Amino acid sequence: MKIIYRCFICLLLIAGQYPSSAQNAQLANMVAPSPDALTSKATIPSFNCSIIGNRILLNWSVDANQLADKFILEKSVSGKRFVVAALIFGTDKAGLDEYEFHEKASSSKITYRIRILHKDESVTYSEAVFAVPVSKQKKNKSSV
Repeated sequence: MKIIYRCFICLLLIAGQYPSSAQNAQLANMVAPSPDALTSKATIPSFNCSIIGNRILLNWSVDANQLADKFILEKSVSGKRFVVAALIFGTDKAGLDEYEFHEKASSSKITYRIRILHKDESVTYSEAVFAVPVSKQKKNKSSV
């Protein structure tokens, strides 16, 4: 960092615009962003699914939200082949933000995941969550 600062001062001297002592103090206190900050990604620390009446409620929180561009909610009946259920655009809110999606409940077990499209055009996936209809839960419990 000192080398960059000295090079900056040299360029200013060459240009004839050496900073005042107040500007010099400001320049000395500048901090370059850490490499981790430049390569960090939005993450989903919490992804929940619940069935309320005949509707499925999916809600999730996003950390480093400002780095996410879009969220593609995907669902699968088999757990292997996913299709797009919804496209949710991210907000520009920095830090942590909350999202939710509602859908009509199905009579079969559905697996959901979120594909995060980052602003740097990279892609990551959330963990999967499952919506199991109440009738299926009762059958599973009685067969155990």
